[in-house]
Amino acid sequence: MSNFRDSLKMKVSDLVEKLEERMYQIYDHHNKLIQEKLQEFSEKMEKINNLETELKQVCHTVETVYKDLCYFITIIYNLFHHTIDVGKSPQFPVLYYHKKSCYAYFVCIYPFPFFF
Repeated sequence: MSNFRDSLKMKVSDLVEKLEERMYQIYDHHNKLIQEKLQEFSEKMEKINNLETELKQVCHTVETVYKDLCYFITIIYNLFHHTIDVGKSPQFPVLYYHKKSCYAYFVCIYPFPFFF
């Protein structure tokens, strides 16, 4: 009976060691996978932040172009129709709908620091 117990203890002990070793292998494998995914996630978040910054710059540029375009279209339109005096800059340029055209009209209501 003593031999049986000793033999059983050894077998159980061996199985426990193998199980423990296998658990560590699985844990190590999953840990590596998690680290890789975290690294990928960090890289993607950095790329997203860079794209967000670039998009903000593009939006600012588009806004500036729109304001400039609206301002110069208003000046040209008003000069063409003699609605402003040459040498004076309108404080709030507004381009209204032209009755003879089918084009959409611009409405730009904001002050400009430019003077003609």
